[in-house]
This record gives sequence, C-alpha cells and structure tokens, in this order.
Amino acid sequence: MFSDSDKVFVKRNRAIFYEKFYEFLLDGVETHGSYSFVQIRKDLQDEDSIINDLYKSITNVGEYGYDMHWDLWAYGDRLRNNIDGAVADSDLVVEKQGHRLFVVHENSVDSNY
Repeated sequence: MFSDSDKVFVKRNRAIFYEKFYEFLLDGVETHGSYSFVQIRKDLQDEDSIINDLYKSITNVGEYGYDMHWDLWAYGDRLRNNIDGAVADSDLVVEKQGHRLFVVHENSVDSNY
C-alpha cells in the first residue's frame, strides 16, 4: 500500500511525534498533577497545537494518506493508542481512577489498571 520511502518517512515522523507528544503530556502532568484524557482532548483541540501538525505528518503520506488531524483526539481508541505509544518506556503511566483515565507520574501511583 505504501512505498518503502513512505514507510521510512512515517516511521521517522512517528518517532518525532511520540517524542513531542510525550513532552506535551509531561507538561500537562507537571501542570495538573494528573492529566485527564478529557483535558488532553481539550488541549489538543487548540488550533495551534504542534502535536496536531506532527500527527498530520504521519497520516497524510503518499497517495493513500489523509489530512484528518482531528482523528487524533476525536476517537478514543486512537487517542489511547497514541498516548500509550508516547509514554512507553517512560516515567509516565495511564491510570484508571473511577471511570476516567489519567496520565500520571509512575512513582506517584500504585497502578491498579
């Protein structure tokens, strides 16, 4: 479906996206203490979000790409998958509190998730 060069481009841009998305999440955790998925979604809806632009760079590739950066935050499963990718092997974790999900520092939680 994608050419080899498109695959390399997407892989490189995904790494950059995860790095910047991690920084975005870390800033949110440091600001709020715990960063709810609801607040993350609201913050991503900001038109000036560099995260949206970086997400576009991994979805709008080649002849099969699409320019729907809003699907990063409009669909819960994509948001969750991208958050999981950004916090993998880091000091941030996803924690379930009641019926809501939050991103928190790993050392501040006894995760029951």
